Amino acid sequence: MANVRIFYGSTTGNTGEVAALIAESLGDTVEYVRDISCASVEDVSARGAAFMAGLASGLMRDEAELSALAIPAAEYAPSIGCARREELISGWTAALGRTFHGLAYQGLR
Repeated sequence: MANVRIFYGSTTGNTGEVAALIAESLGDTVEYVRDISCASVEDVSARGAAFMAGLASGLMRDEAELSALAIPAAEYAPSIGCARREELISGWTAALGRTFHGLAYQGLR
C-alpha cells in the first residue's frame, strides 16, 4: 500500500482522535497526520502561492528545493500491534456494512 497522509481540520469535536484512530488502524502506511485547522490562512494560501510562483518563474529549481523550506508537520508513529489493528479494521468494516445495509433497507442506496 502507498503511503497515506491524513488531513483533518476541526476546532471542536473529536476529529483529531478519529484521525489518530484511523492512523493507528492503517499502521506503518501512514506518513503523517496533520491538523490543517492549526495552519494560518497566510500559511496555507500566500505561502503556497509563493512556492508555486517560485517554481513557475524558475526562482526555485524543483519541489525538493521547496521541501527544504517547508515547516515539518508533527510526526506520528503507530503504537498498536497487528492483532489490534486487524480487530479495529474488522469492527470498522462491520459498522460500514451495517450502515450501508440500513441505507439499502430504507431505499436510499
